[in-house]
Amino acid sequence: MNALTLTPRNSYPLFRPNQVLSDRDLNHLVSYLESQNRVSRNHFMGMGIAFGLVPSAAFQSNNATITLSTGSGITSEGQVISLPQAVELTHYQNPQVISAARFRVSAETSSQDTSENTVAAVVTPDSTGDETATSVLYTVTELFEGEGGNPNRQPLHKIVQSPNEAALPQLFQGLLEEHIVV
Repeated sequence: MNALTLTPRNSYPLFRPNQVLSDRDLNHLVSYLESQNRVSRNHFMGMGIAFGLVPSAAFQSNNATITLSTGSGITSEGQVISLPQAVELTHYQNPQVISAARFRVSAETSSQDTSENTVAAVVTPDSTGDETATSVLYTVTELFEGEGGNPNRQPLHKIVQSPNEAALPQLFQGLLEEHIVV
């Protein structure tokens, strides 16, 4: 007895009467339906912020926060992002240079959850990249709700430094205006 018959690769499985289904067969069906939901969301509704997710910032010399309001959106992969409560980001991790290829829509969307309590990332084009290179590089700074026991996370107010303490709020605001919060 054939356990599962598939039509072309990106299609749904066909079942037969009295067929015994394995966990693999059912998981394949769920995976297919989830990927179709994401593709439908992305292609028929578009990607971006549906409502809310409005950032706001506050800076004091020993405390800085970026707050995202409640809201929902759809990623380029068709994943729904929903914040039922406002999120206050208070820590960051040192910037990393990442290829723009990491931000492209994959040919086949994955159902894996890669979130690691990262709520947002600050992304800026890296001007040090070779213009003749085939890949654009971005400097990415991840933002977090707290330290989370990770010694690499720094309090957000330390992201800007100046001997003139009165200039720090303006430097923080300028930093936010120059970057894209994703």
